[in-house]
Order: sequence, then C-alpha cells, then structure tokens
Amino acid sequence: LVMDNPEQTAHVLTKLKQLGIGLSLDDFGTGYSSLSYLTRFPFDTIKIDKSFVDDATPKRAVLLKSMVNMAHELGLSVVAEGISDESDALELRQMGCEYVQSFMFGAPMPGDQVLKTLKEQYPLTQA
Repeated sequence: LVMDNPEQTAHVLTKLKQLGIGLSLDDFGTGYSSLSYLTRFPFDTIKIDKSFVDDATPKRAVLLKSMVNMAHELGLSVVAEGISDESDALELRQMGCEYVQSFMFGAPMPGDQVLKTLKEQYPLTQA
C-alpha cells in the first residue's frame, strides 16, 4: 500500500492520527522502512529493528545512538526490538531509548493480562 500510493497512505495515516491513534514505524532501518517515511508520514514512534540491537560489530553503539538521537530530533519516541539481556536494556536506556520490546520481559499478551502480570511482579504496598 505504501509503495503503490504514498499520498493515499499519508492521508489515511493522518486521519488515524487525528482520531488519537498512535503510529509506529516498525523494523526501522531495514527493508521498506525508509528515512523518507519519517518526513512523509505522521509517525509518533520508530521501532528499531532487532538486527541493529543484535549487531556485534563495533559500530553497533554508534548506529543505535544515531537512530535514537535522530528520532528525538524529529519528535519521535523510540522502541528497541529484540533485547536479549538486561545489559542491552540498560545500554539503550542510557542512549535515550524510551522503550524496549523483548520476550525477556514476557510473551505477547492481551492488555488485561499485562496489568495482572505487573501487579503480580510489582505489588503496590500501602504505607
């Protein structure tokens, strides 16, 4: 849809945004997730592809920090996909990444299950 008719896509995404629906660009940095999408479409968030998080090369940190900084300069929040351990999560947090997505934190689940799981893992105590 995006490649066939970008004007129509922009129109539909803008209408969704006007309804209060948040929009995320998934798998950022790979495939069809072009940099031009960041200026053409009204995204709120980019989701950095797992391949960048998993990258073991020395340039990994430079690429991740650059993506986070660029997103913030454009007024977007950032989700990093495929975090494999707590040190990755902490490193990304230090880079300014607001959110991480990982099976390490739990499998995909319905919203009501998220609330139940959080209450079980982090019970609130009354003083």
